[in-house]
Amino acid sequence: MNRLTQSLQRACDLLGLEIEIGSEIGLASGRFVYPLARILRLGAPNGMLVFRRYADFAPFAEELVSKRYAYSTLDEPLDGETFDPESFVEMFQDWGWSGDEDHRPSWMQKNIG
Repeated sequence: MNRLTQSLQRACDLLGLEIEIGSEIGLASGRFVYPLARILRLGAPNGMLVFRRYADFAPFAEELVSKRYAYSTLDEPLDGETFDPESFVEMFQDWGWSGDEDHRPSWMQKNIG
């Protein structure tokens, strides 16, 4: 597991989110995409897919949206970078909660607007 997936796993564990590392997502076209991680109940009904590069999924972005996924790209943490849970809270809040409202974590503020 690379540093990025380790950081995502650590943040999800700390914040009570479910994460799948190394998912395979099948598309209607018969193609597959391979995100680093899928975080359930964030971003869209089927979760947030995390990739390293836009090129890893760019040809399939519309298919992902039609399958009710959200997606984002993240860089590897820098050498010596300290794990900062608050930065993950802010990022996850920006992505938004897509799960059952009865299970919204207390740290996840409601999006206004």
